[in-house]
Amino acid sequence: MSACTLTVLCGLPGSGKSTWAAKHAEGAEVLTLDDIRTEGADPRSVMRAVVAKARAYLNLRRSVVIDGCALRPSDRTPWLREARTYWARPRIVLFDTPVSVCRARDAARPAGQRFGGDWAQAVKAWDASKSPRVHADFNEVLVVRCT
Repeated sequence: MSACTLTVLCGLPGSGKSTWAAKHAEGAEVLTLDDIRTEGADPRSVMRAVVAKARAYLNLRRSVVIDGCALRPSDRTPWLREARTYWARPRIVLFDTPVSVCRARDAARPAGQRFGGDWAQAVKAWDASKSPRVHADFNEVLVVRCT
């Protein structure tokens, strides 16, 4: 059985996750939550669709990158479970980008692709997600600092 990874991208909207995935996915299947969201699906349907696609690729021993904010533990824990279920190596990539840069990038996006949530809550969740104990279950933690 060949080794594969399940990589979870974690960062604020506009922090550079999709750009990084396009450059560094190294043959992995990139599953972008924003792509599915733009199809008009509700959040639960989006997550079910992404999980189903991830399972299909992992079952084939293909590495997967989950391109979403993953700011809360409840966003990351299911991916750890999936990695264990499919014997994939769980990795997390944290995008440490200044909030002002994230907000400016987000504002430059087309209206339908902008973050529609509460920035204060997102920043609070991001700050909490930077704690090393949050990532103890991941085999690898990579921090990408963007300016």
